[in-house]
Amino acid sequence: MRFHGVKEIWAATEFEPFIKALRNRQPYRPKQDNIFMSDLPAGTVMANGNGFEPLLDAAGKNEAALYLLMTREMDSREYKQEQRFATDWVKTASGFSLKNVWPVFVEMRLKKSPMELRLLQHAIDISVEAHQRALGCRRRGKVGIRS
Repeated sequence: MRFHGVKEIWAATEFEPFIKALRNRQPYRPKQDNIFMSDLPAGTVMANGNGFEPLLDAAGKNEAALYLLMTREMDSREYKQEQRFATDWVKTASGFSLKNVWPVFVEMRLKKSPMELRLLQHAIDISVEAHQRALGCRRRGKVGIRS
């Protein structure tokens, strides 16, 4: 995750409180149960602003960016919610420019961080074990059938 700067992935329920904190230039930390993936060191404390100072300083200078999932053609029906948010954000918030996150996603598909590689290997291990167990059950079941 290092090459694109994403350190954590949070539940969607954290979006509104996070955006409210950004509008008020305050640091925000989600509930621990709502952090799905984290590349931050264990015990990292961000609730007191640690980690948010550069973002909030940049917002104060109108140099911060907020990345949204948008299509090239903003008339797409698929991203109406993002379009409404972007329109509202531009009218009501300052300090953050809006940028399209698609280029980051394209890059993420090409490269995997060590954490992503570990997660992929774990998923592969689970799949292999499931297939081996299914094959074992099939063999046991076939032994008991006689015609």
